[in-house]
Amino acid sequence: MTRKSKGGGPKTDNGKAISSRNLITHGLTAKRWINDDEQDLFNATVEALAKDFDPRTSIEKILISKLAECSVRVGAALDLLDKNIPLEKIMLRGGWKSETSAMRYLQSWNDQNWTAV
Repeated sequence: MTRKSKGGGPKTDNGKAISSRNLITHGLTAKRWINDDEQDLFNATVEALAKDFDPRTSIEKILISKLAECSVRVGAALDLLDKNIPLEKIMLRGGWKSETSAMRYLQSWNDQNWTAV
């Protein structure tokens, strides 16, 4: 029996819309941004970092993008922490498996006083 014969995924527009949001279910580890504000912040961060570092090679451009992505995602996690969202939920959204590693990562980032733009 093939996978498709077991169901084959959503058929209706509503089902497809719900399924498409699976990527954002994990929030901070998603493959796309949760909202336009996060996308705009990411774009602005890439632009600012590119201006600061003037990347010339492909790898430098990739590293700028990854740094911007990390900055936006950790910033979102810090915002959740500031809103008193339970650490367990932040860990789930951020993909951290232990409280120690989540707090160490967030504290380390916060100590740097980094800003996106």
